[in-house]
Amino acid sequence: MYEMSNVDKSRTTYLMDPREQLQVYKQMEKDGTEIVGIYHSHPHSEAFPSPTDLRKVFYEDVYYLIVSLSDWDRPTVRVFKLIDSKIKEEEMVEIG
Repeated sequence: MYEMSNVDKSRTTYLMDPREQLQVYKQMEKDGTEIVGIYHSHPHSEAFPSPTDLRKVFYEDVYYLIVSLSDWDRPTVRVFKLIDSKIKEEEMVEIG
């Protein structure tokens, strides 16, 4: 898992730092790994893709994990595939 900086400097939108992305891609290529999923949080709304999330889909072949923090005592986690602006919720499987 790679944590990326939010260059939007916003609490409501995100944009991964392109320089960090390049470094991560180089490391992944070296390690022979690939992107499986991307996660982010919704601090004040439900764990469901927003219109902004749908506009920023750059990878259709990965899972998008969204964590809702609207109830700090009970965070909600959901996972989706976002393809052609369509939202498909996927079953989350716990490992371990």
